[in-house]
Amino acid sequence: MMVELTNTQALQEETALAVAPLLQNRPEPFHFTKHHDYLKKMLEPLPSYFSVLDASKAWMVYWELNSLAVVKKLDGPVRSRAISTIRQLRGENGGFCGGNGQQEHVLSTYAAVLSICLCDCDEAFALINKERLLQWFFSLKNADGSFRVNQEGESDARSAYAVVCVASLLGLPNDHDLFKGTLEWLCNCQTYEGGLAGVPYAEAHGGYTYCALAAIALLQGIQKLDIPSLVKWLVQRQDRALYGFSGRTNKLVDGCYSWWVGGSHLILASGYGNRSENVTHALFYNSDKLLKYILQCCQGKSGGLRDKPPKRPDQYHTCYCLLGLSSIAYDYKVQDNDWLIEPSQHSTLNFLLPTHPIFCIPLGLEKKMLSYFKAI
Repeated sequence: MMVELTNTQALQEETALAVAPLLQNRPEPFHFTKHHDYLKKMLEPLPSYFSVLDASKAWMVYWELNSLAVVKKLDGPVRSRAISTIRQLRGENGGFCGGNGQQEHVLSTYAAVLSICLCDCDEAFALINKERLLQWFFSLKNADGSFRVNQEGESDARSAYAVVCVASLLGLPNDHDLFKGTLEWLCNCQTYEGGLAGVPYAEAHGGYTYCALAAIALLQGIQKLDIPSLVKWLVQRQDRALYGFSGRTNKLVDGCYSWWVGGSHLILASGYGNRSENVTHALFYNSDKLLKYILQCCQGKSGGLRDKPPKRPDQYHTCYCLLGLSSIAYDYKVQDNDWLIEPSQHSTLNFLLPTHPIFCIPLGLEKKMLSYFKAI
């Protein structure tokens, strides 16, 4: 009797046929020069078909800057170009727009503020009007503690994380009035599976789990979650046969989840935002296998990193695959409110800078911005 495959099963088999042979090949090194050349190429004028990403301009700046920073290749001229671009994305309410002349958007604001942090200078910090930006955030807050992405937009874990992350970088304490009810709303996003959804009572998802968990950590409330259930769900995201992470139950592996899922593991293992003493300081997944998936399957032949074969590399996956590699290059833990970082067993990855598990930028860059805005 013939059994017809569902679309999901067919895609899973197709993915396995593309990925499994690559995992059997001779171990691939990290092709540093090719990836650096790819990032430099993305700084050049882009082809016309990139116009569909016009509303993602702030994100493209962030992906580019962050990738260069993580591989220690972010220089002064690129920072100056970024400052000039971000200046044009400022909106009248204090937020930042996705593209020139467009509406301000919480997620574009998040990308722009992280880019400003990466530029690491007062000229960049001065692009942020702290008072107006925080007033705008207040205007986007819902009664249940969540935040809209703009005045008429949706509310989910991404927008809550973006607001909490940006406001924290501007020096707001975790008990500020802006965050009233936000921790409770985020904790209500945890599902019966253990992961966190974009909104309460929806499906657990790797990206939303990271966003909710990172915001909960900033608000010092991780102990309010069902940690064993969350860890179990995160562990289940690593494909036993293909080694990469998937974003949801019964879904395909994808290189970007090296960070969204891997970073979630990292937050839990580091103890950040957890007031209880039950912290292991150990990752809960097989980092050797994740490294193999990224190096064998996500590296483009001409540079850049990708979702999975046979897809092409892009700036988004290049950034988050690099962050995934950075998350396993070092052992992260928090002691006396400070980060203790030591090289991990993956010593071949020491060309990467350690990444802040919450702010998604090289660790330490957040300090200068915090100092600047706490003085305002």
